[in-house]
Amino acid sequence: MAVYAALFPLKSKIRGYLKHYDACFDPPSLQLTQHLYREVVSFQEFLGRLDSSSRERLKASLAQIAEAIPKFHHLFSLHLSLQYDKVPEQRNRRLLRLGLNPDEEEQVSDPVSRLIGLTHLKPNVHSLIQTFKKLKEEHEEDLCANKAKMVGLSDLQTELKEELVRVWDRDVKFLSVAGMAGIGKTTLARTIYQDFDIVEWFECRAWVEVGREWQLHKIIRNILDQVNSHEMEDADDDDERVSECLRESLKGKRFLIVLDDVWDAQVSHDIKKLAATIQYLVGSRVLLITRMEGVVERAGLESGIDSMDMRLMDKDESWDLLRENVFATEPCSFQLEKAGRKIAEKCDGLPLTIIKVAHLLSREEKTVEYWNEVATRDKHQVFKAAYDEVSKVLYPSYENLPDHLKMCLLYMGVFPQNAEIPASKVVNMWLAEGLLEQNKAKSLKKHALKCLDELASSSVMVYKRSTRSSSIMSIAEKGIKLCGLHSSWWHLCQHEARKNNFFCVLDSREESSEESIKGQSRLCIHKNILLCIKEVYDSLEDNCAFSARFLLLYGPFSRYPVPICSALRKLEVLDALKIRFYDFPLQAVELLELKYLALTYDGEIPPSISKLQRLQFLIVCPHQHIRSGEASLYLPREVWDIEELRHLHVMGSDLPDLWGTPLPNLTTLLDVTARSCRRGVFERIQNLTKLGIRIELPPDHCDEPLSYFDHVSILKNLISLKCVVVNPELRFELVPPPILPNLPIHLKKLALSGMGYPWSDMSKIASLKKLKVLKLRCNAFQGPKWEVEEKTFPALEYLLMEDCDLAHWKVESGSFERLEHLSIKHCYNLRELDWKCEDNISMIEVDDCDLMVEKQIKEAKWGKGMLALDFTMHYSWNDGKQQP
Repeated sequence: MAVYAALFPLKSKIRGYLKHYDACFDPPSLQLTQHLYREVVSFQEFLGRLDSSSRERLKASLAQIAEAIPKFHHLFSLHLSLQYDKVPEQRNRRLLRLGLNPDEEEQVSDPVSRLIGLTHLKPNVHSLIQTFKKLKEEHEEDLCANKAKMVGLSDLQTELKEELVRVWDRDVKFLSVAGMAGIGKTTLARTIYQDFDIVEWFECRAWVEVGREWQLHKIIRNILDQVNSHEMEDADDDDERVSECLRESLKGKRFLIVLDDVWDAQVSHDIKKLAATIQYLVGSRVLLITRMEGVVERAGLESGIDSMDMRLMDKDESWDLLRENVFATEPCSFQLEKAGRKIAEKCDGLPLTIIKVAHLLSREEKTVEYWNEVATRDKHQVFKAAYDEVSKVLYPSYENLPDHLKMCLLYMGVFPQNAEIPASKVVNMWLAEGLLEQNKAKSLKKHALKCLDELASSSVMVYKRSTRSSSIMSIAEKGIKLCGLHSSWWHLCQHEARKNNFFCVLDSREESSEESIKGQSRLCIHKNILLCIKEVYDSLEDNCAFSARFLLLYGPFSRYPVPICSALRKLEVLDALKIRFYDFPLQAVELLELKYLALTYDGEIPPSISKLQRLQFLIVCPHQHIRSGEASLYLPREVWDIEELRHLHVMGSDLPDLWGTPLPNLTTLLDVTARSCRRGVFERIQNLTKLGIRIELPPDHCDEPLSYFDHVSILKNLISLKCVVVNPELRFELVPPPILPNLPIHLKKLALSGMGYPWSDMSKIASLKKLKVLKLRCNAFQGPKWEVEEKTFPALEYLLMEDCDLAHWKVESGSFERLEHLSIKHCYNLRELDWKCEDNISMIEVDDCDLMVEKQIKEAKWGKGMLALDFTMHYSWNDGKQQP
């Protein structure tokens, strides 16, 4: 930016003299000045072609040129000022002030002496031009890399190219390519921008690097300079004149404008307003490249923009990119390829990381021994150095976050690298620690979900699984189950956490020294077996007894008891789900400051749990390998004495009767048994918003457990309900089906599995006016035919049908008016779809169904057209991979 800032005034001065006073130069000086102007323009275009990564590599050289240009500008201006009188207007004014007649002086003076001469500046001009050329030659590899064929991501190249040349839209179509830094957005866009078909299709093209600090008039000037440099010369410094010249230059033409590295939504908003005033040719495009997904949303362009999210590279693409950057055209041995594929896989699909690792590998001897060492050793120096380099590119994204989001992001670094973290767990931990301040406009939980959404839209956090996808949906609306950090972001968070003393990770005995952990408030033990080492255990108790507020125990399940540091009396968060306790850890109930407690335990919880009066989140899960056939365990009545309890997740235990004072703070109750759903319990937890029920049918196959479901309707504030029969049995016609009870009218999410209700009962769900998400699994409803009545499911946006015996599905017009995403999985009997299609469906997934389903979907007349529909079909028998 500094070079451009220095170059622009020099270019303007030269252009001004050539435009207005070209007749005042002697011929050699005019040729020299024109040559200088051409080289300055050429160098400016060179700068415009450099992407952000190239600019980072050129940083030192560009800084030197940024100093050289003002010095030359000063020298050039000085020589012009010394000959200022040779400009006719100025010379005439001077003669008049002296009382002389300009016309008489014109006749007696030598014509050559009245011309501006700059030949004595020739060495300085040539020196500056050589500096420009030297930089171009020195970094020609960057330009070649930009022009080279992109490695991998061919599907995205095809998709973007097709979107650019599609001519359905009369208005200027705005497109966006979004994704985290280093994922290849600019390289992809540059490859398409230089594609022969694209060059031929668009009459005018312009590429502008915007950046975090931008000015609209400079963006417009840059565009005009590329599409019509002559008009730019005539525009001078008048911004309105520049805008008008741009309108005239683009009038009646099909143009492509690429805005790279956009951080602010206002950029796209302003360009959209400008585009609205241009009489362009149909098919014009504006392409936004941004690492901030929220830029499109905040610009108010949701309804008029197609957003393409970049994906990470797969294993083969990662290896191809690594090989290309290490070997180029040289051959690679089979032994090196085997190790190289492992190295590429450890880069987790991020092109920038792959390239950095490749450059480091190319400097070393290419031996199988060394590559195997890089591939197998944890925290190898090659990856450390590569992550340090990548962090420099990622850091602006971190720096751009508000302070509270920086804390939220660093918090996610407490989990091990590449950990898949339940989004609800992250939110609950934030709330337990009080990481977020109360927002007057929304509840703390909604505020936390909003923060999670902002991290995702800033491309600093990745989703691991989503049931729905729309660029304008929030985390909760998208159905995000798992989230995490890419390994490159995890590395940055670890570094920033150490620098800011935010948390301390223990992976080895050496890291438990007094110097490492003294006074730490958050402790993350990624190998929980370390607590069995007396030296480590004693060090934690001696150095963190009064400072530790957070303790996360992670790692593989330990077969042997692992002690809990009971001396850490100030603990507020204790997560020990990765430790299997054979006996309830009574040390935990002595930690009176606890707000969050998560354990893996198969027995009964002791009454002393009520000592934890500040507890807000209680999570007790059974060991995953234990499946007991004994009667359900009961929670102690004393659990209802914990008045601040807001989240209770105790799988496989029956809730005791609740009497006395209601629990107004309890909003989430998960994986409770059918017998827990008694009226006496529900009447005292009326603020419940999320309920999960696990029903296990007894051997006699009676419907008694399902009858407990009848009382759910009294929960007036319930918005999310999940009910699963863990051991469903297929019902036959001789067995009367259960009856679906009435449901809370404010439900927004409903998931049913194994219930066996008749399709005729679906009318009770279809009438729910706020229901947005419906998931039906494992014969939640049974029968060969489902007829959906007119104007039902008014708010439904996502529908999942999985493992049902449905054969004929008929949908009348006016139903599913807002349905966007339809997913049909493992419905092997389904052969007939009779839909009166609506315009809103944008995504259909079909997984392991009859071929007739695919045929009928493709033949249906969808409102948006089949080409506009995101339709995926998968058959596990084609690839040998059974869907989970």
